[in-house]
Amino acid sequence: MRFAAAATVVVTFAAFWFGCSSSSSSTPTATPEEQCASYAESFCNKAQGCAGIYVQLGYGDVATCKSRFQEACKRTVTAPNTGFTAAFLTKCVASVPGLDCQALFEGGQTADCVPPPGLVDDGKGCGEDSQCKSGFCAIDESAATCGSCGPKPAEGAACVSNDCPTGLHCNDGKCVKSAGVGATCDVGHPCGAFLDCAAGKCATQAQNRGDASDDKGSLSCDLRKGIVCIGKKCEKLLLVGEGKECGLHMSALKVNAVTLCEKSGFCEGLDIAKAKLIGTCKPAAKDGEACKTTTGDLASGPNCLPTATCIANVCRVRDPATCTK
Repeated sequence: MRFAAAATVVVTFAAFWFGCSSSSSSTPTATPEEQCASYAESFCNKAQGCAGIYVQLGYGDVATCKSRFQEACKRTVTAPNTGFTAAFLTKCVASVPGLDCQALFEGGQTADCVPPPGLVDDGKGCGEDSQCKSGFCAIDESAATCGSCGPKPAEGAACVSNDCPTGLHCNDGKCVKSAGVGATCDVGHPCGAFLDCAAGKCATQAQNRGDASDDKGSLSCDLRKGIVCIGKKCEKLLLVGEGKECGLHMSALKVNAVTLCEKSGFCEGLDIAKAKLIGTCKPAAKDGEACKTTTGDLASGPNCLPTATCIANVCRVRDPATCTK
């Protein structure tokens, strides 16, 4: 499902995909609400099991993750001209716990969650792959909530509206697969989740506090371990809620910990260039509220709470029902 693969939040050092360890079930006679509740529970529990820190950074907690995914799921399965069926959802929900964590964070999905084709012809409006006869709805997710149906770009082909089918990623204008550990890498051949391109080979990110790192091109720090790259070393990461202090914590002129805001919040007042190292966590914008699209800046905000996207400085959620009119 596109909404699952696109549930992305950028929080300073990482852009992350959600999903990972409980087995939920639904039945072919269940309502869309019941089936989507099962899907959201299975998906968010899996995300928590794979890398709970990403759930906390993006959603704040598993309950919020489930609520947001359930609403997105309902918009998807009730969309006009969709290929979704009750039987399909039953199989998809059952398969989620078996999804590999690496694949999950690369936007992948199980074979049982690849939606059947819909009824919309190429060139017509869509909001989900499952609405298209081709099985591919090209959406520039940085600029729009709707796109158009069309043929799936093959590996190595040009991206369509900065978009590629599930399993491929738009990189340097082309649809490519992520490389695994030990594979050759460069600008046109990116490494997969939790890997970095070091000396032309994909390598596992630094795993421990104090390990050498360099988020400008060598090994960065594996955020799943609660560490971030500061001064070419991995330092401790702390997460706090709204109204709490955030930023860089120092002693003897050395950064010894970094505090980020959970639930897609931002650190207001932080300005490292002006030596203002501590700010205050402010909440993410609600759906329909104003937001900022700048990424990679702790003090820039407000951000949007996934599954919303900041488009034209407003937090917007995709509703496939509005895309085919």
